[in-house]
Amino acid sequence: MNEGVMKEIVKLCLEIDRAACTTYEQLAAVATEPKLKRFWEEMRAEESQHVDFWERALRHSQQSPLPQMFDDPEVMITELQNIIPKTNELLARSADLSDGAESLLLAYRFEFYLLHPAFGTMFNLLRKVIGGICPEDSYEHHIQQFVDIMMEHGKATPALELLAETLKRLWKETRDFGKLTSIDSLTELLTRRAFTEIAEYMSYLSKRNDTFVCLLILDLDHFKHINDNHGHQAGDEVLKSVGRTIKKGLRQSDVAGRYGGEEFVVFMPETTAEKAPEIAERLRRLIADIQLSDHNVTCSIGGFISNLNSYPALSLDDMIGRADKALYLAKSSGRNCVKFASDMKTAGKVGGGFAALAH
Repeated sequence: MNEGVMKEIVKLCLEIDRAACTTYEQLAAVATEPKLKRFWEEMRAEESQHVDFWERALRHSQQSPLPQMFDDPEVMITELQNIIPKTNELLARSADLSDGAESLLLAYRFEFYLLHPAFGTMFNLLRKVIGGICPEDSYEHHIQQFVDIMMEHGKATPALELLAETLKRLWKETRDFGKLTSIDSLTELLTRRAFTEIAEYMSYLSKRNDTFVCLLILDLDHFKHINDNHGHQAGDEVLKSVGRTIKKGLRQSDVAGRYGGEEFVVFMPETTAEKAPEIAERLRRLIADIQLSDHNVTCSIGGFISNLNSYPALSLDDMIGRADKALYLAKSSGRNCVKFASDMKTAGKVGGGFAALAH
């Protein structure tokens, strides 16, 4: 896979959002209605935040290849390239478009292009990688503002009212598609593929910054018993609750995914040998506190801690393998506990009474 394809997608998204930002700035400048003028100014401010997001993503892509989440990124590039001349045409028209209804119709076309699936997928993929404000967090409000003002003008122009409803539905479909490619629908954690892509990228950053990392594998104890005795619907409720609990128990910088079945995986950057056991034990306790009828939910956790610069050839799969060995020890030690396979040479002794396995 050409490592430059993700960078190219970011550059195209940036170009489209820059055009949107300038378009709304120009619409604000020529608007004659005070309310509409304020609306365009607000839209320009929001689009400038989106531009900032893509600029941060582009800086990251220049430092290292971004994680790749598209089945066919070349198709995404072609589709985005085809959008560019259309948005440039809208930008040129916006400079002297003072009519309220006409300006809203033009903006509708722009927002239609901005709801291309590439945008939603990239928001979900990059929010953990680049940090800061993610456009997805406020995009529903952004769309609702458009819908409200289009509905208001739609009283005089019925077509706008119809387009407003179409825009809202399109946003929901785009949001769902973006999540479908990276978020497990049941637990709302990352899918295995998305987790792998993001964790590998964060491993690269940890090596470059010379910091410790921790990888955890969590496996629900006796989960088959819940499915067999209470039904798969009860099992699904357990998985949903565990997913919410894992997100609640982690730091914002940590990345969690559903690795398969009742197994979960967590990557924690900049995590020392002293801090990792505290986080793992907190997760174990939080899961043990889940109250679901008469289901007793517990988990076993295996972890691996290391400064990756000590082992440059150590891959994410290697880290998962070592954490999995620690998980086996936790299972064989009675379950509902935490065990670590730590890099003793660089991380030092793991405290808090947790076992350290030699690799």
